[in-house]
Amino acid sequence: PTGDDAAKLAHIPIDLAAATKAADELRDLLQRRNLRARSGFEQLAEALRLSQQAMQAHPIKLALDTLDYDRALAMLDDMAAQARSRGEAA
Repeated sequence: PTGDDAAKLAHIPIDLAAATKAADELRDLLQRRNLRARSGFEQLAEALRLSQQAMQAHPIKLALDTLDYDRALAMLDDMAAQARSRGEAA
């Protein structure tokens, strides 16, 4: 989403259950070094309501583009830790 669509999405609450499920599935794919981790990240990005621009520039996506599963997993774990410290799920 861009422009008006992105603004509309900013006001829609994130489905924490969907985001947590997507993060758990992505973590599993990353641990198994599975190529489906790329689509797993897309599911997480959608659950987090990231814009297309934000998704393309996201550090986890950039790590997956180079098949750096370890770096992507570390960033996912950092993201989850930050969410927990704010009282959110991930």
